[in-house]
Amino acid sequence: MQVDMRLIALESSTAPELNDHQNHPLVLPPGLSLAALLERLDLPEVGYGVLLNDRSIPVSERAVPLRTGDRVTVFPAIKGGC
Repeated sequence: MQVDMRLIALESSTAPELNDHQNHPLVLPPGLSLAALLERLDLPEVGYGVLLNDRSIPVSERAVPLRTGDRVTVFPAIKGGC
């Protein structure tokens, strides 16, 4: 199965070959979950946002299986305000 992966502005040590704001096709085992993909990238459970096909996916829903053609985007959580 192939999905498109995009990492945006993560620490340089996090999957540097993918961490360039570009879409990267990844060939993955059929039925791999979003959570398992993120674990393969050695990302902690919290501290970043995840989009699956442009929809925000909370930690509680990341066990969803990926499908061919899915688009996964990961970016750091943004904190701040006045």
